[in-house]
Formats: sequence, structure tokens, C-alpha cells
Amino acid sequence: MYNTREEYLNTAVELMRPWFDVCRNPLPPKVYVSVGFAHNKAMETLGVCYKDSNIDKPSHVFINPMVNDDHQVLSTLLHELCHAVLPPEVQHGNEFAELAGSLGLTAPWRSTGTSDALLERLKEVSNKLGKYPHQQLVPYVKPKKEGERKKNILKVKCSECEFEVRMARKMLETKGAPICPDHSSMTPILEEEEEEGESEE
Repeated sequence: MYNTREEYLNTAVELMRPWFDVCRNPLPPKVYVSVGFAHNKAMETLGVCYKDSNIDKPSHVFINPMVNDDHQVLSTLLHELCHAVLPPEVQHGNEFAELAGSLGLTAPWRSTGTSDALLERLKEVSNKLGKYPHQQLVPYVKPKKEGERKKNILKVKCSECEFEVRMARKMLETKGAPICPDHSSMTPILEEEEEEGESEE
């Protein structure tokens, strides 16, 4: 029924708007809704709501482009609209739990669980909207080569006993070498260097 994702999502917002009125937490007159990844968060984050420091400005809601299941899109949208209603400092605290719970969302509040009653309501919305007009994004992730992994992993050995651990090069550079439980000094050794030494024997 809709040619763009934004048309679909904006219509869904209007269909859900009366739900917030019943809960006496009305949605702002304008909420911008689109598709995109959460800034500075995990790629797997399903949705995010950004609120301007100026409370009179609209919130911006983004749905992860890796999501294309109608139910998940709508439940995520509802979750983010709860954030659009509440002050940003609330996050997933008691006020959020009260509002989200009254709408049929379920704990844990950082996810998008739905009660059976809400699931039926979302199915009704989905039937009115039709199929979510979105081609799921499956991002290409370049696989790490084994050699690259080894360059970033160090084996740290105690100079006086057999105690050893493996740790990331970055952690060693920023935190320093760990301490042996029985002694003090530990020496970093590249795993690839160790393998070369073992092959020479």
C-alpha cells in the first residue's frame, strides 16, 4: 500500500497516536520517523529515538535497516515512541516502564517484548498498513584473516614460572602487562614469534 518506508512508518505513528492519548501521555504533534543505524551504538540496536535539547523540537526515531519483519518494526516503533513522549533523562527507568507496560510492551525494557494483547493490536495495524516496503539490509562484514588476528593478540608469560595469559595488544599498551600471582614481572610474546621459535627446534 505504501511506496516508501517513511510513509509506512508515519502512518503507523498516527494509528498508534490514540493509544498514547488513552494512557494520558500524548505523542508530540510531530515525530520524524525514518530508517537508519543508531549513532555510536551496536549495529544490532533495533531502534533509537533522538531528542533535541530544545523540548519544543520534534524527536527523531530511526528503525534499524536490518529489520524487515512487520511485527518487529511496529513493536520497535512503539518502544521508541515511548521515548519520544518522555524526557530524555528517563531512559528505561520507572516512568518508561509504566508507560510502556500500559501499552503492552514487556520487560526487560531495553528490548521490544510484547504482551499477547499488544501482539493482536499490532497485527491489526499491520493488516491496515500492508507489507513493510523495505528490503532488508544484510551488511557485508570483511572477515578477519588469521594472520591479522595473531598480530593483535599477545601471549604474556611470567619470567619465573609457567604462568601465562593471552591479551589484546591494545589492552597491553593502554593498561600494561598483568602481574603473575606468585611473582611480579610478565613478558609479552607475539604468538606468531613463539610459533616460529617452536618450528625451528
